Amino acid sequence: MEGRAQTLNYVRTPHRFELTLSKPLTIGLRRAAQRLVGTATPGLKQAAEKGNPVEVEVRAALEVALATLTSGGK
Repeated sequence: MEGRAQTLNYVRTPHRFELTLSKPLTIGLRRAAQRLVGTATPGLKQAAEKGNPVEVEVRAALEVALATLTSGGK
């Protein structure tokens, strides 16, 4: 079994190993990207309803999401 320490702590088996990263900052960057995309998803869905969103629409949705997250909104 493989996984993060938080998950592995609940599984008692000698056949487990923990995944680690050589650069811990990568975890924070990944989480920030997840939150940004999660916040931008509603705007991207609206653009997708009109057809395939173009780069300008994707950038706009991400910029709105970034402004929301940096202003303390959720």
